[in-house]
Amino acid sequence: MSDHEQQNITNNNQDTRESATPAIVSPPTENNGAGAGGEGNSDLPKEEKFEDSKNRINLKVVDGNGGEIWFKVKRATPMKKIMHAYCEKQSKSEDSIRFFFDGNRVNATQTPEELDMEDNDVIEAHHAQLGGCSF
Repeated sequence: MSDHEQQNITNNNQDTRESATPAIVSPPTENNGAGAGGEGNSDLPKEEKFEDSKNRINLKVVDGNGGEIWFKVKRATPMKKIMHAYCEKQSKSEDSIRFFFDGNRVNATQTPEELDMEDNDVIEAHHAQLGGCSF
């Protein structure tokens, strides 16, 4: 088997596995959005590119200071991976940040598919507030 054939088999096996961490990507533009079929897959047939673009979405995580980080994830990826990657990128503890989507708190075990997320949806990241006062 040639090196090229071996590399193709390796690449095909990697495509079927879920990545360990979500990809941090630049904000999508009209040229690299879902209609483009994804970058880096020029050797795939159009049908596979389209199917891959349906399975992956771009999500933006924003904080209260106007900062934003884009992630490209599979719809079946647990939100825990996005939360972990965001906190690691921001050098924050996962216990100190709360994530919200459409006004509701995001559970780490939920997936974008369960939350009915679409391409370019926004997740809000807020600092955890503890305590309160009762008189």
